[in-house]
Amino acid sequence: MGNYKTTLKFIFIITIFFGCSQTSQRKENPKVFVENTQSGQQLKRNGAPFFVKGASGNGHFDELKKNGANTVRLYDTINLAAKLDKLDSLGLAAVVDIHLPRYNGVDETFYGNTIKTEKFKQDIKELVNRYKNHSALLFWMLGNEVYYPTYLENPFIKLFNELIEVIHIEDPDHPVSTTVSSSGLRKLPFIWWQSGDLDFISINNFGSLHEFEERKKLLFFWSKPYLISEWGIHGPWEANRTLWDAPIEISSTQKASIYRENYQNYLLDVDDSRYLGNLVFYWGQKQERTHTWFSLFNREGKRTEVVHELGQLWTGEKSVFDGVQIKSFEIDGKTAMESVMLLSGNSYTVKMAINKPLGQCSVKWELKRENWNIRPHDMEEEPASLLGPIVNQNDVLTIVAPKEFGPYRIYVEIEDDNENIATANIPFYVL
Repeated sequence: MGNYKTTLKFIFIITIFFGCSQTSQRKENPKVFVENTQSGQQLKRNGAPFFVKGASGNGHFDELKKNGANTVRLYDTINLAAKLDKLDSLGLAAVVDIHLPRYNGVDETFYGNTIKTEKFKQDIKELVNRYKNHSALLFWMLGNEVYYPTYLENPFIKLFNELIEVIHIEDPDHPVSTTVSSSGLRKLPFIWWQSGDLDFISINNFGSLHEFEERKKLLFFWSKPYLISEWGIHGPWEANRTLWDAPIEISSTQKASIYRENYQNYLLDVDDSRYLGNLVFYWGQKQERTHTWFSLFNREGKRTEVVHELGQLWTGEKSVFDGVQIKSFEIDGKTAMESVMLLSGNSYTVKMAINKPLGQCSVKWELKRENWNIRPHDMEEEPASLLGPIVNQNDVLTIVAPKEFGPYRIYVEIEDDNENIATANIPFYVL
């Protein structure tokens, strides 16, 4: 711990007195760049100021444009040309992620392998050259929440810096960033000192968004701008939990309020001249502990109430949401916060209440095993449905608790006649 503090203190002193250790030789008039102005640092695109206002995801671009956004972050390069063409036709800008193999520092088989890293650099060089002239491109995102070591002379840092240089040389028209989590802000002095050629830093922030003003003090050691590259509700790692440690997911109706409040309270009027904008998470449908946790759409592309709220926030227009909302959801008269436990083979009543007549809605029920033993950054597969999907117009469902002991989760999705959906689920344990 003593050596860590000594190294950190040394980096702080050197940073303050000498600034960043590296300086990029950039193109004189790039298409996208950060400009220092009298009012602060500003992202400029094609000669005009550009404030990032959009989402992270891989689809529903028409909906994104219709709701007033200007940017989307693309996590993979599958069908990238078609996506960029679509975004360009809509007048949307694209942040393109460059995936980096996760560095674990133990038994490293990639970053310490020269043959693998040289091929990887060549692949990235070809990728950048293929898309650098696309008019939809805004900037490159080199890695997502990378495990950035806090010690010197490291094979990850070596390749990371070489990739920054490759991108800058091959594409002097677009900036390069990387992301850290809000807790990862403590590594900013090391990133600044060792990878200072990054054009700005991007920060993923969820349940701790309300603490960002306090955590932002660490940005003292980062003189360049920053972007909020992911934000939303609290993640499964931050949620309330049952007695058996299953995270409790709130309903889509509750999520809509939290998205609105988080944006208005922490992202709308940020008093910081280095703030470049923000990207909400997740514009689409994805599995992350559940298939609904961060998903702003369902598998069929139907919208949750959050989409309506974001449209209000991005456009500044006000209208009342007239879609379906969930008022309550219970198993055997208990909510998720009560750590519901059921006896194997017994029958139980699942009941929900909504704000609309059931005759105007379609109700879908599903029962799944809990997505258990998931490690951070693992790719998750959605568990198979053990019951259903059962589609009806009932607000009550009778289930028989599964024979096998263990954790499960019951889901409900309600769709109204305007293609709005509301979702909720309850974890329970079978004894």
